[in-house]
Amino acid sequence: VQANGYNALAGDATFANGLVGKLQFDGEANVSFFGAIGKGVVADDTAAILSALTRTLFITLPEGSFLVDEVLLIRGRNNNLFEYFGVRGAGQAATKIYPQDNSKNCFEIEKSATNSVASKWMSGQISDLSVIYVSADKADDCTAFKYTSCFNVRFFNLSVQGPTKFFAGYGNGQIFHS
Repeated sequence: VQANGYNALAGDATFANGLVGKLQFDGEANVSFFGAIGKGVVADDTAAILSALTRTLFITLPEGSFLVDEVLLIRGRNNNLFEYFGVRGAGQAATKIYPQDNSKNCFEIEKSATNSVASKWMSGQISDLSVIYVSADKADDCTAFKYTSCFNVRFFNLSVQGPTKFFAGYGNGQIFHS
């Protein structure tokens, strides 16, 4: 649905006059609200997860197996010195993400593309989920969690399975993982 040049996303309200009420989040958003069903090979949840990430930098993935066919991009939105993000699952055994393409990263974290502040950084955490690459082909440049221009990023209670690297990137300060 498009109204007044705006593409409506899941959760938006389209009124009889064609105007769209854009849903905003001040906190964490559950991806199931955007249409993710977490049924593995039954449905591709990429669009729903990316839709949630366009609305907020804090998402929750409930219990389920989420099939994705694109990189899940967590990108800063403005020119603040720091921007914060969070991705939280229901636990390693409960929340599983299955990238379809073994040659693509699963998550990428980066600062705003239109950033005019040279020292802007992303800071946050990803926790309580598993990333499972099903292809047996090794992808040398592929990583489950890739980050650029990050500061104080925490990766914990995560599992990565398959022929890929756990995480890679660069940042200033400390990157924690367990």
